[in-house]
Amino acid sequence: VDIVEFGSQPVSVIGAVGQPGVHQLQGRKTLAEVLSMAGGLKPDAGPKIKVTREIQYGAIPLPGAKADSSGQFSVAELNSKNFLAANNPADNILIYPHDVVTVPQSEVVYVVGAVRKPGGFTLNDRETISVMQALSLAEGLGQLTAADKSKIIRSVPGGDRTEIPVDMKKVMAGKATDV
Repeated sequence: VDIVEFGSQPVSVIGAVGQPGVHQLQGRKTLAEVLSMAGGLKPDAGPKIKVTREIQYGAIPLPGAKADSSGQFSVAELNSKNFLAANNPADNILIYPHDVVTVPQSEVVYVVGAVRKPGGFTLNDRETISVMQALSLAEGLGQLTAADKSKIIRSVPGGDRTEIPVDMKKVMAGKATDV
């Protein structure tokens, strides 16, 4: 008697993918294949892909993989842009039953005030964005703008906010750092 295929081999793919949910592994599947089974990454996918594995299946074979605080899971993160570009083929690891693949949504930066196109802009595969890049996404300053009184409002741990003054006149003239 040979086992042709195991009955239930679930893998959970959650977050910013086309078809999040529990998918069944049939045979050996790599991370790229599992992400494809889940409909691929959405355009608003964040910069990281996280894989969580029960420790009984061994540590995840990626640099930086570590055990979680309970010691029951191995956890590793990959840079999604590098993974999709296949910069390191060894990142395309085998996925085991009961693995959880998490693709968080990208962070959003809001540009409001006297700009041509105020709104929220996703960072996609970037972790940060400069003030000039954000202004460019907002299609530039409006006509009656006090560019020297611009500011960044940033959330800080604890639910508070901090304001960082930015003189956009100087930044645009190349006389100040593009924060």
